[in-house]
This record gives sequence, structure tokens and C-alpha cells, in this order.
Amino acid sequence: MNQNQKRNILSILIFLLFGASCFFLGRHTTEGPGQQTGESLNESTPKASARYIAAKAATKAASVQTTVEKPALDPIQILGKPPLLDPTGLLSPFAVRSFSLTDQEQIQVTNAIRELHEAIEATAKAHLKKDVLRSNAKTNELAYRIESFPEEGGLLYQKFTKDCSDILGVERGKRLAVAYPRPNKYGSLGANDVLIIFKSENQEFDGSLSIPCTIEEYDPKSGRRLGARYGEYATLKSFFGNMFDVNDVP
Repeated sequence: MNQNQKRNILSILIFLLFGASCFFLGRHTTEGPGQQTGESLNESTPKASARYIAAKAATKAASVQTTVEKPALDPIQILGKPPLLDPTGLLSPFAVRSFSLTDQEQIQVTNAIRELHEAIEATAKAHLKKDVLRSNAKTNELAYRIESFPEEGGLLYQKFTKDCSDILGVERGKRLAVAYPRPNKYGSLGANDVLIIFKSENQEFDGSLSIPCTIEEYDPKSGRRLGARYGEYATLKSFFGNMFDVNDVP
């Protein structure tokens, strides 16, 4: 074998070795790692997808404001502006709408309220007397006191609640009775002592609606003052009805 043949054989071997190296190198690069990566992806893709979907759903839920259906507003929560009673002490139009009262129910409830006021007014008058110690001629003050009558007032309110329940059913009737503004009527319906002071130059009550007056309520047990209202006799009538009609005041 001459020199040229040896070189040719060597060149062929080098070429074959180079080709084989490229083949195995390409297989390792494309199949080996690729296959491993593919297997890894095949194993992790479902988990990754699940995590992605969950994360996306959580993000969407967080970004969307949840709408909560609110329960119907109880009339008790909104009674007061406007009030259950109108300035005359009877059912206000707002109360009629809030409790969905029929014409017949409105008449019956109005009668029940009127009966309560008449009964509580008569009871309050029985506990009304002139307060000589608080009356002061020098300051033109004429004072009256209504002593508390919690037991009698409580029984009258219980009757009113029953009347409302008989008219409207137990649930609606009790709700309307609870909405009745007891703190604004007759010393919380007789629960408190009440001091009423008129400013009268003549030292007598003449029934004038414009005469200035002060209403103070006291805890009957401790004597602590609970609150006071100031105004004219016209204002007083909304809290105590007609119990200060001039002919009935001692």
C-alpha cells in the first residue's frame, strides 16, 4: 500500500469519525435532552396548568366585586325620618307605606294609637300636680310635675301591642308597636318623672300656644336628669297631647 492510499484511508476514517461524532452529538442535543425535557413537561404540564388556572381564577375573583343581595330594609330601621307619627300624633304617610297598610288597617291602627294616647293622657293627668318648690315668681316660672307611672304605662303599651298584632298579625303588629316613639310621649309612657316649667309673667297658665316652656325628664329611682327640651307650648302638645288644657291644669 503506497503512501497515497494510506492518506486516502486515513481521510476516510477521519471523515467517518467526524460524521459519527456529529450524529451522536446531534442525537444527544435533540433527542436526549429534548426527550428528557419533553418527559418533564409531560409530567409537569397538568400540574402547572392547574396552578395557572387556579391562580387566574383567584385573580379574577379578587378583581371582581362580589354582589351580595341585601335583605329588605325593616321599617323599624328607617322609621324616624320621617317618623312613625305625624305632628298630630297619628300615622304618617311614610309609616303607611313602610308597613304596607291597607285603608282598613290604617283606620284600625290609627284608632289603636288614638286609644293609647287618650288612656295614657288620662293616666298622666292623674299624676300631674303643681310643683310649688320649682315655681318662682321672681323668674316668672310656673312649674308642674308628672310623677312616673311605669306599671300603668307598661300595661297600656302591652294592650297597644296586642291591638296592633290583632290588626296586622303578630309579626307586623309587634314591629309597628316597637316603632312607636315611646321616648317622645308622656315621659316614655310613664317610665320617667317629668318636670314642666312655663315662663309666665302672670304666674298662671293661660293655654297660649306661644308661651315658653321647658320639659325635663328624670329617672324616678336615682333622680338623675335624663334630658330636657325647650320650646313653646305648641311643642309641648306634641309630647303630652291636650293634658295641659287650661281648664284642667290645677
